[in-house]
Amino acid sequence: MIGVRTKNCEFLEDVCNSALPEEVSSLRGSLLILESLNPAGILVVVPLPAPFVYSADNYYLLQTIIAAAVLPEHVCVRSHNMLLVSLENRSKSTSRAFYYPWVSSRKRLVGSFSDIYKKMDKSKGIEIMTNLYIPDSAHFIAVTGPSGSGKSVATRYICQCLYDKGDSLIMIDPKKSTGARWARGKSKVLLVIPQPEERLVDFLIRSTNLLHEEVRTTFKKQNELYEKTRKIDTNYGEISSHKRWIILEEIEALEAFGPKKQVDSLLREVLLLALLSREANTALLITSQSIRGDVLPIPIRNQIDCSIMLNESQDSTIKNMYPGIESIPQPFIGPGTGFVDLNITTKSIVDNGLQPVAMPTIIEN
Repeated sequence: MIGVRTKNCEFLEDVCNSALPEEVSSLRGSLLILESLNPAGILVVVPLPAPFVYSADNYYLLQTIIAAAVLPEHVCVRSHNMLLVSLENRSKSTSRAFYYPWVSSRKRLVGSFSDIYKKMDKSKGIEIMTNLYIPDSAHFIAVTGPSGSGKSVATRYICQCLYDKGDSLIMIDPKKSTGARWARGKSKVLLVIPQPEERLVDFLIRSTNLLHEEVRTTFKKQNELYEKTRKIDTNYGEISSHKRWIILEEIEALEAFGPKKQVDSLLREVLLLALLSREANTALLITSQSIRGDVLPIPIRNQIDCSIMLNESQDSTIKNMYPGIESIPQPFIGPGTGFVDLNITTKSIVDNGLQPVAMPTIIEN
């Protein structure tokens, strides 16, 4: 990686000088900040030997300082792992650096759904802010947030994009709420809701059985792939499988419908789908007020590759998902804001990670 001096570097050095211990300072020649142009981001070099450890704790400490300093022109994406990179054309003492991906600040999408969708570059996936997309390769999306956070509007926007793209959808809505009202009457959506006089536990069992049938279908597709191709790395493209989304609205409500044994059966089917469905082109979208361990067990949470967390306090879902985070700088830009976390293998390193998001504002026609 190549680092260059730009107008941002001196300012960021001054900011770090004020926040870090005296022995780590550009004034003493023990701190050097460079800018990486491709991929975009900031490089922090501490020449060695020095009383400084290139550790995860120091990486994220510097991340917190830099992320606040670059706002509002840029957003510093919090990567999932410490990024320690090699620098070209540097001396041995300065040939390594912490790397912090950044992007130019993005804007909220505002308008009617049809106008936003028409302008969207659909080859990149679902646009949720200017030039920020949920890629088509996403197979497990979680949308969380308390009442009034904009979770329902965000979910409806994503579902409409999937529907217009031609994907088939199964909508399971235990509360007959916004998801059910959106799905009602749509030909490519199988709507699953409680029926009049149906016991809550019976609806839970019916939903579990439906998920079990989807698991069986997934196994059949996996077997078809195994029989058809000799490639080691393959996917649904080999069998022309159409993408199918299973949407679980307000999963806490669904879990409250029956005894623990039955809830565990439901979650087992969810886990199997999360683990096995990628190659067979089945995907999950779950909404919840939070994704605590008592709502979604860790093995399921670990399969989420796109999390949208709206109106979350630093003490709730963010800390639950990212232990050790004290704060994440975020510009306040009104309702429907929060964080998006992309953890998708094919996604650019600049976008992969945790960053602020403002979901689209849909103006009804």
